[in-house]
Amino acid sequence: YRGRDWFYFGNELLEHKRFEEALEKYNKCLNTPETWNIERLNAALRSSLIYKDKQNYDKALELAYIAASCTSRPRADVCCVIGDIYRTIKNFEWAKRWYEGALDNNVSGLDATFYDEDCASWKPRLNLCLCEYELGNKKKAIRYNNEVLRIDPNNKDALNNKKILERSEEHTSE
Repeated sequence: YRGRDWFYFGNELLEHKRFEEALEKYNKCLNTPETWNIERLNAALRSSLIYKDKQNYDKALELAYIAASCTSRPRADVCCVIGDIYRTIKNFEWAKRWYEGALDNNVSGLDATFYDEDCASWKPRLNLCLCEYELGNKKKAIRYNNEVLRIDPNNKDALNNKKILERSEEHTSE
């Protein structure tokens, strides 16, 4: 089989929630020398997400960093996955760095295959809001949340954050 075959076989297994088998196929994809870079990136990224769900954060980060190395600059979706892992383990400073990297990202051509465009738009801003809030930077949290609402005025998470942030501001000013 070619790397591409292993990748698509892994996708089918993932779709049917056969996670261990999907990881096996993605691993074969990653270890097949002629695998295209974009398939290598996505195999690593999807494997990372499986390990994150299994709460194996070291392995999730390892694979996300492999995905990050597949392009000249890490794609925004890869930055968001790495940021999500760091946020999950409550390393908000590192999470912030990766979400900020997602904002400074432009993807085109083959690099955009299987790409979540929201990761270069409202998703990192929403997560930056959460990180800044956790770090005690309420003004920055409000600014990022407002940016999300400018992009997506009906974003349920941002609307909920707005209520929380407003209550937080009321308690701080008392």
